[in-house]
Amino acid sequence: MSPGGPTFRLVLVTPEGVRAERTVESAVMQAHDGSIGILPSRAPLLCRLDVGVLRVKVGDEVSRWFVDGGFARMLHDELTVLTSEAVPVGQLDRRTVEAALAEARHLPVTDEASRWRRARAVHRARTMLSLTEPVLTD
Repeated sequence: MSPGGPTFRLVLVTPEGVRAERTVESAVMQAHDGSIGILPSRAPLLCRLDVGVLRVKVGDEVSRWFVDGGFARMLHDELTVLTSEAVPVGQLDRRTVEAALAEARHLPVTDEASRWRRARAVHRARTMLSLTEPVLTD
């Protein structure tokens, strides 16, 4: 689908490589201090990302990605998102995510570092779970 207005370049990168590279009209993501929207010709930006969803729009098409924190930089009409994991929302499996949440809830807490790891794992799994659609049965 071709863009209908002003655009910018999006590059989504994980340690495994470039997960997405495309021209988009807008992007919305979860920064560490709240949701942030990006439009073409935006002033330079560097921000830390929280676990959340990255929504990108091109024409009438909206793509959603689960993003596991990281950093975003907007410079010269190019948004670069660096994250440890990026998964298209349609590829999230509800059962797998529910199992990850159960596992995260049972992580042992022995000190502040382990308390933080458990809280982050639970937050990550809950965020992923919120992005999955429940399976409808007859």
